[in-house]
Amino acid sequence: MKKILSLILALTMMASLTVYSYAAVSDSVLENAFSHFEKLIDAESEARYLVAKDEINGLYTVIKDSAIKDYAELAAQMKDYADEIDSDIAPVFSNMEVVKDILSRFISENVINLDSLQAELQKSDSLDKALTLYTGAYIVKHPQKNYEDVSAQAATENKESTTANEETTQSTTNTAYQPPVVENPKTGDSSTGTFIAFAVLGVSIATIAVASKKKSSKE
Repeated sequence: MKKILSLILALTMMASLTVYSYAAVSDSVLENAFSHFEKLIDAESEARYLVAKDEINGLYTVIKDSAIKDYAELAAQMKDYADEIDSDIAPVFSNMEVVKDILSRFISENVINLDSLQAELQKSDSLDKALTLYTGAYIVKHPQKNYEDVSAQAATENKESTTANEETTQSTTNTAYQPPVVENPKTGDSSTGTFIAFAVLGVSIATIAVASKKKSSKE
């Protein structure tokens, strides 16, 4: 009887371990799957659809090659991994139903055409919600992303201002120096007046001399 109980207990333990190994995803598979999922969310958030398509293909291949069937367990392990590495898409896992819905589309046996899968994903509310969670959290976590355009515009304006200043300096340098026009005094009138003054003075002296001479002769 004890042997039978021991056998049953052993079988039960083996069965529980089998279920766990079936549900759990190996570290390497998890990392690959998460990497594709992360890049897929990032590409879709920036409308880089060709990149997104490549990541869909990568994630689909990892899931199929690894024979993953339990999308809920995969989602749970992805969440733990995202928190562990402090991933930018960790906030997406705050809505696990959204993540499960996205992953379930990769595990479905009905999926054959990856173009159809991408179109199906892009039309889904789950992807919209995931992108909202991702972009909102990313902007808060990385505020410099908001100022990329502003910084570029400021750099452009500074460059244009510098170019304008250089052109102004060059224009000033190339222009021949022209001293200010200073009007010379009208010396013609002054010399004429001086000449007249001396002439009058000479006449006056001559008159005085003649008068003096006449006075001396009368005496």
